[in-house]
Amino acid sequence: MRRALVGIACGLVLLAGVTYTTFGILEVRAIRAAHHLDFFMGSSPPERIIVCRRGPTPDCIAAAAQRSGLRTAWLSPAPGYRLKWVVAYAPPGGSVDRGFSDEVLASDRLVIYLDTQPQGPPDYNMHLIGTYAIAGDIVNAFIPTDSAVNYLTFSWKHLGRSYSLSVYPLYLLDQRTFRPKDFVGLVATVQYAEAQGDRDFPLDSETQDSK
Repeated sequence: MRRALVGIACGLVLLAGVTYTTFGILEVRAIRAAHHLDFFMGSSPPERIIVCRRGPTPDCIAAAAQRSGLRTAWLSPAPGYRLKWVVAYAPPGGSVDRGFSDEVLASDRLVIYLDTQPQGPPDYNMHLIGTYAIAGDIVNAFIPTDSAVNYLTFSWKHLGRSYSLSVYPLYLLDQRTFRPKDFVGLVATVQYAEAQGDRDFPLDSETQDSK
């Protein structure tokens, strides 16, 4: 009887752990998916994951790295581009492997998403159209195989962590063809900020001075 009770207890603990992990992963995926739709829907991500809307400044990126616990990639806006926002998120008490940080830049015609630890494999439903060596990293260029929107994604690993830079048309009806050689230079200008100290988990009501 005691063995049976111990077995049941162990099973419940295991189930709770699996459930917590599953819902943690689903939460991160839901937040990230919603964030990627926000720009095109004319709205903003949840305030609790926005780190800054101006810059980006070194302080802003340092805060994003601290919040996510990740070595965070960032870009200074090229001429004609402006920062929309930098977001960062990691489940409280969870693994940094489920966190992320994104920077969104926009011009009058294009949107650039720079993702730290992008979700899912970069080659899913994508066609490899180029490979480049940049600052010691191997960078692959992809275009979608069956998407209503044309876009371009560069994917690479830097010091063991995954990153991607995607270029989208600002207007979804814009069916331009993206050539990697026109944008691969952006990857060469990517900088990285190291996470320092304990991760920061702001409440929904908190705001950042850099916004």
